[in-house]
Amino acid sequence: MVAKPEMRQQAVEQVEEAPKKRSKRPLLLFGGLVAVLVVALLVFHMMGGKKGAAKNETKKELKVSYYLPLDDFLVNLSGSDDHYLKAGITLGMTQNISQDEAKDKTAPIRDAIITVLSHKTLADVSKEGAKEALKKEIQEKVNEALSGQDVAAVYFTSFATQ
Repeated sequence: MVAKPEMRQQAVEQVEEAPKKRSKRPLLLFGGLVAVLVVALLVFHMMGGKKGAAKNETKKELKVSYYLPLDDFLVNLSGSDDHYLKAGITLGMTQNISQDEAKDKTAPIRDAIITVLSHKTLADVSKEGAKEALKKEIQEKVNEALSGQDVAAVYFTSFATQ
């Protein structure tokens, strides 16, 4: 009967040792997963950076060769007869179109701009970032009217609403 307490003590020691022998496998798997995610995020970030650089390069291709000042525009804003917009606009033209040709095409240029401006409400032209969005839309519509990439930039020389 003396051996039984010793056996019990050995059994207790074995039970106490068992938790100490935990497998490191889950920890290694977790570490590997974290490493893979970090690498994936870095690759994704680098790929996104290249796309942004490519977009900037295409915008830089259109360089202003000369400026085409236009007479002021006075249009009623959409949604109300009480509000109007008066804007002075100068277009930065590319070398794709000559100055004489651009002057000859002022009617379709002005028509495209008037169409864009008259479809806007007072809220559309008053909110933050509205002028930049309006410049971009005018550039797109005038380029469509001229059937090419002739307008590199749009500049407001005056801008007033009432």
